[in-house]
Amino acid sequence: METLEKVLLMAVGVIILSSFLFWLIPNFMKINEYKEDNDTPIWDQTPTDQIIEYGEYFSYDVNASDFFGIDHYWINDTSNFYINNEGLIRSITILNVGEYWLEIRAYDPSDNFISAEIKITVNN
Repeated sequence: METLEKVLLMAVGVIILSSFLFWLIPNFMKINEYKEDNDTPIWDQTPTDQIIEYGEYFSYDVNASDFFGIDHYWINDTSNFYINNEGLIRSITILNVGEYWLEIRAYDPSDNFISAEIKITVNN
């Protein structure tokens, strides 16, 4: 093999290797990000205590954000309330006068979650 051919082959090899490394280095960091998601979602607006009058159905919208999206919402009192996948909380029935404490969670696809506790007061 001639010296010029060897030099050309080495140059092509260096170009291919450097192109691969140019792609690999920034994308390796992205691959690691997708592998390990340890960040919790954040509330778009922190949930706050709510007051309703007796005889009204309760409805309240909570929203969270996460780089990987929100997988689902959760509440602790499923006998009185329901929460859908968009974060809308509704009472299942007309609530009796009193106070109701709700823990609300928003989960990302990696099961990281953010939690908030609110008090719902039903006045007479």
